Amino acid sequence: MEAVNAQVVYQEADAIRVGNFLISKGFVPARKNNGVAISPGSFFDVNVLSILHKDYKKTSGFSLFGSSRRRPLIADIYFRGVECSAKAGSWVIHSYGRDYVEMIKKLAEEMSVTFQTKISIRLDSETPGEEGFGSEFGGG
Repeated sequence: MEAVNAQVVYQEADAIRVGNFLISKGFVPARKNNGVAISPGSFFDVNVLSILHKDYKKTSGFSLFGSSRRRPLIADIYFRGVECSAKAGSWVIHSYGRDYVEMIKKLAEEMSVTFQTKISIRLDSETPGEEGFGSEFGGG
């Protein structure tokens, strides 16, 4: 938080700060649209920010909605949310894909120090999810 003067305080939303941090570390932050990670994500004050791996993977099958190359969805970071016990100063990461757990642990350690917050990690799926596209779900 940055004090502009005694009466004005400037503060960025967690999603903006963390989104820019993720970009600096080579990840692709994404926003949720109807439960699907849509990238590129525009940052605004949201309760959850998805993390996509930077490398594309070829998906099986045919897509009616464009490219079948999608980034793996490797985690969601919850800043607030009753369903996962996240709150200010205590974030929750839901990790997807056992192969990405160590990467997510290292990232969480860095974020914990950078943002002065406690972070809990929970493996939610043995396999990663995948990036969606706004046109598939009525979004942008």
